[in-house]
Amino acid sequence: MSLPHPTADQISLPIVLAVLGDPTRLSIVRYLA
Repeated sequence: MSLPHPTADQISLPIVLAVLGDPTRLSIVRYLA
């Protein structure tokens, strides 16, 4: 199964940091990785 990946210009550093700072989202990211 392959998910589409965003391009570099679609990634915002504040959004990435917010996601990494949210324990629930972080656990989902760990599960998916």
